[in-house]
Amino acid sequence: MRVPDELKNMLHLLRPIPTDCTPVGSLDERIQCLLFDIYGTLFISGSGDIGVLEKRQNFDLEFQKLLEIFGIYEDPRTLHGKFIDAIRQHHLGMK
Repeated sequence: MRVPDELKNMLHLLRPIPTDCTPVGSLDERIQCLLFDIYGTLFISGSGDIGVLEKRQNFDLEFQKLLEIFGIYEDPRTLHGKFIDAIRQHHLGMK
């Protein structure tokens, strides 16, 4: 996938934080499922909780640039707030 030049400086490589855990044990049964974390959100994620994004430095500026690239001229904080509210409402509906 080709990344537009305007977005390249907004992308940040994620690297997993090593743990002190040592693999141990053995399988008692046949493997019935193999899970692939294709999008990298289960084992490594830059988002985590929905509030993490708000704490990023330069969030407003980067988000505004991204919106403008796609022809969206709405206040970044207002649009982000609507997005977070929609996520929270969806989560409440799932409980």
